[in-house]
Amino acid sequence: MIDRLVLAFALFLIPVTAAGAAPPSSNPDPYSPDRTRVAFTDDRARKFLDEFARCIASRQPRKAVAMLALSYGSGEQQRVALDLGTSEIECMGPYTGELSMSLDGSSLAAGMAEYLVTHANKIEDMRRREPNSFIYAEPTAVERFGECVVEQDPAGVTALARSDIASIAESVATDALIPEIQQCVTTGQTLSLDRTALRQLLMVSLYKHVAIPPPAVPATAASTQH
Repeated sequence: MIDRLVLAFALFLIPVTAAGAAPPSSNPDPYSPDRTRVAFTDDRARKFLDEFARCIASRQPRKAVAMLALSYGSGEQQRVALDLGTSEIECMGPYTGELSMSLDGSSLAAGMAEYLVTHANKIEDMRRREPNSFIYAEPTAVERFGECVVEQDPAGVTALARSDIASIAESVATDALIPEIQQCVTTGQTLSLDRTALRQLLMVSLYKHVAIPPPAVPATAASTQH
């Protein structure tokens, strides 16, 4: 049975400075701002976490590619991704006060992969600087499924990567991949992925598809092709 990926977004509770006209405050400390708690919807939480992960990858590409070389969804990758998330507070954005949210390592990995796929120059630069981060472990069953979908339709998965989170374009791109998804589930295997988890897996698979350097062609073989 293919590994089951279950992803649940917790509510993102963000205390922010109250803006605009407001009734007289009962705040006992006149030197501290009033705050209000704002709960994100699931879609907004997805967008926020994706933007957060992309920011991390732009600031820490070396650590991002090292994290993406680890087995997808593994305990080690989760730990490294969360360490990255907690070390890049600046990527949280211009919020006043405390930010309370639930981070998920696979979500962070997917957002970083999306950023790198759409900034190919970063991959080339890191490949020169950090060649060991482009040697990957033996893929797990769920990774082999993701690789299969990407190999069947790399352009379709790229379209998914370029679509906005929780958008109509995302739904259209996902639906377009259904034939490949069905084809890549082998007989006797069961796959349970919601659309969010599917996108996350495919983004990491697409990154590895793009980032793995093609095998070198021997000089003799190259000369016979001309």
